[in-house]
Amino acid sequence: MTQVPLLVVRSWVACVNFGLWATQDDGQPIKLGGHVWTQQRHIADLQRVVTARSIPFRAVPGGHGVEPILPKEGQSFRQLAEDVAGRTVPIAADLYAALTGT
Repeated sequence: MTQVPLLVVRSWVACVNFGLWATQDDGQPIKLGGHVWTQQRHIADLQRVVTARSIPFRAVPGGHGVEPILPKEGQSFRQLAEDVAGRTVPIAADLYAALTGT
């Protein structure tokens, strides 16, 4: 798992997290996912930017969970990373703009 700060002022305000998580499916033991986390006081801002992109808000503790990817045989790590980042980073950029007014 890796976590990237998105906005830090006096303390962290928002971050993006990517990781592999175990599943309950015997045929698919892992999934790759992304989360956009923020302070509780900014959850409404995060929900607004997610729904403005016509994406259902998937509440996870502290933020929004991007729909996970179930890796398929033959996919490269680069393909997986580009897929999950392509669905996570734009939300993070929108949240950053909403929180900073830029």
